[in-house]
Amino acid sequence: MDSIIEKERRKAHAMLLSCLLTILPSLIGLALWLSLRTLVAQILIISGISTWSWDAIQSFAFLSFGLLWLTSVFFFQFKLYKSGIQGQIWNMFTLINAVLVLLLLFTQVVLLLIGGLRFSTAEALIPAHRSVTLTIFTVYDKTTNKERV
Repeated sequence: MDSIIEKERRKAHAMLLSCLLTILPSLIGLALWLSLRTLVAQILIISGISTWSWDAIQSFAFLSFGLLWLTSVFFFQFKLYKSGIQGQIWNMFTLINAVLVLLLLFTQVVLLLIGGLRFSTAEALIPAHRSVTLTIFTVYDKTTNKERV
């Protein structure tokens, strides 16, 4: 009887913790969504696409990235819940955040290379901070015990 109660308690804790931990990846994903929107706008500017179709392309990209973001938030919560039941929620949390920060850093670098961003010295610290955060998440993910909750 205690094992059934313990399983249900573990599921309840996993659900609560997964919902709370989904906030950070969803915020990083929101920043990625806006960064991708800016990237699409910059690609439209430097490409030879007619200016008459820019508004439709930007609207479609905005909606597509928004649906992708919403789907990913539900997916992240599901993966965190399943990992929480197995006792590996922190490993999954750091892995998800590391991937999202890597994607965000990649889009920022591409925007910088195509001329979409103009950096001052203070603004150059933001991608540097993201790369340090990515490194910390990755190192933490590799060094933590796989059996910890």
